[in-house]
Amino acid sequence: MQTYILGGYTKRLNKGISEIQFNPADQSLSQTQLIANLNSSTFVALNSTKDLLFALNKKDDQGGLVVFEKQNSSWRKVSEAYASGATGCHITFRQASQTIYVSNYHEASIDIYQLDSNKQVRLAQRIQHHGSSVHPNQNQSHIHFTGFNQNEDLLYVCDLGSDKVYVYQVKTDGSLSVQSELITPAGMGPRHIAFHPDLNRAYIIGELNNHTLEVRIDSVGNLEIEADYPNFNEKVDRADGAAIRISSDGRFLYTSTRFHNILSVFAVDDQGHLNLVQTIDSHGQIPRDFIIDESEAYLLVGHQDSDNLVLFSRDTQSGRLNLISENTNAPECVCIAHA
Repeated sequence: MQTYILGGYTKRLNKGISEIQFNPADQSLSQTQLIANLNSSTFVALNSTKDLLFALNKKDDQGGLVVFEKQNSSWRKVSEAYASGATGCHITFRQASQTIYVSNYHEASIDIYQLDSNKQVRLAQRIQHHGSSVHPNQNQSHIHFTGFNQNEDLLYVCDLGSDKVYVYQVKTDGSLSVQSELITPAGMGPRHIAFHPDLNRAYIIGELNNHTLEVRIDSVGNLEIEADYPNFNEKVDRADGAAIRISSDGRFLYTSTRFHNILSVFAVDDQGHLNLVQTIDSHGQIPRDFIIDESEAYLLVGHQDSDNLVLFSRDTQSGRLNLISENTNAPECVCIAHA
């Protein structure tokens, strides 16, 4: 049995963050069980031992973070902190320094929270970004993602609003200093990054142009563009890139597209280059996030507007997906995390 945590908007039906069980033996999904009533809990993250859970929350017109600890198979809230006027959109946790990095889209900042030995959380540092670009949605910087290299001494930051990906050096205490920046194509809107498990390659999905960039990571961690791939070959009125994931063997890359509501499958060759092998209907409206399951034989997709969680089988040799079920209720789901 596998457990997943779901985060989502709370504008219509959803009440906060939930837990769901997946049984690969019979390909069944349980009903969702509410963990906590939260507001605008659109992203969650866990530590490596899966006994701490971090969730976004909005409280009294302030955005911040709630920390839960797993006790006797259930989640108990242990602390919370609020440091901005808007809810964030992404969370990354660094074990060595016990620091949590919240991407703040609306306030163009990286909010760094410190977790103490009693699991109490406080804001430790705020990194403010400034910039803009050519698209109407790029009138200012919008931080949408932070992700570490394997050693967790470099942090990669997607600034969707300025068409830049920043590389930050991470100090022992988890604080940041800029090392370099990559300028992406104008109007791309870099949203999320997937890192190849073996090669010095990473893949950046653009929200606004719905392309994926292949970038080379040099010996000190800086980025250089190698290739630019459209996520599908059709012409449509609107198609916004959303999530990007890579299989643990590095052979297949997956992306989701909102509004056009598809998943794209790329084969990854020995040099890290991509070849589009499949596009498939996501069977819902606004597939904002998805995840490859623990066995990597399945893929689960949450849908923001149609409130359903869709299960696909995944062929580990071809990378291709096939629909199994589409009727699991998951209101306003925009984030899925392994628990």
